[in-house]
Amino acid sequence: MSCHRQTKPGRQSINRPFGKSCGISNIRSYRYSPSFIHIWQEHSYRTAGRNLFIRLHRHSNKPLGERSEFFAKLLSLSRTTGCIPFVFGENVINWDEETIKGYVFDNDDWHINEFPFPNVIYDRLPNRLTENRDGPKEVKQKFQKEYTIPWYNPGFFNKWDVNERLCADERALPYLPETYPFQSMSVVETLLSHYRQVYIKPIHGSLGLGIHQILYDKHENVYYCRYTNEAKENKLQKFSTLESIVKHIFHDRPLENLIVQQGIPLIRSEKRPVDFRVHTNKDSNGNGR
Repeated sequence: MSCHRQTKPGRQSINRPFGKSCGISNIRSYRYSPSFIHIWQEHSYRTAGRNLFIRLHRHSNKPLGERSEFFAKLLSLSRTTGCIPFVFGENVINWDEETIKGYVFDNDDWHINEFPFPNVIYDRLPNRLTENRDGPKEVKQKFQKEYTIPWYNPGFFNKWDVNERLCADERALPYLPETYPFQSMSVVETLLSHYRQVYIKPIHGSLGLGIHQILYDKHENVYYCRYTNEAKENKLQKFSTLESIVKHIFHDRPLENLIVQQGIPLIRSEKRPVDFRVHTNKDSNGNGR
């Protein structure tokens, strides 16, 4: 059992099955919800179980947006982990009462319950744009500095930093594409001479946004640039020189915020390229799964 801070006298939140075995006395009133009993006791404030706080940006039309199924799977692990996981957005925090109205997934349905501040926070903000807004930044700073709550998945990675960290491990080197900061066109030219295609990516990008594929056709001695524009339209443009690509495509972007990466030929299914992304986590013994 993990007890929360003795910050607000008079309110107690306890997991229903565990509460029955605790024999809590002096109960003045209680409120029942599908997964939890919220108990108001005269002199103390405790919580049975560990609260895992999963942070996300709240959508206006759907409480959990398009990722509801993903969060439902995470929350369904509560019975095997012994914690009380819930999901919240920044607008449902009561700083005065030190409570949060969080979403729980129970009996194949979503419910809203009131919780005390958690033992740990798992940050699941969807993108860098949301992460850099004032609201999410203030919430993160306050929980970390004023409440010293452990914060997992604290931010999005910089692609160049990730590359540097992986390159430091010799075991990873055979699996890494050649990657360089975009410092000059000579880097692009060198990689194209070896691989015939390269990718130019924003260091802080995500979701495939802002990626440009550069291909060289040695028979026609021309270059092609494939990308998706702001209107989400797929584009393929032909250029006579690399300099003309920079002039027309990257003229309004600081090159120091880009990396150049070796293009890797992909397998195809029904004439369409296919790649795979694998997400791994470490188990209780520190082994990747």
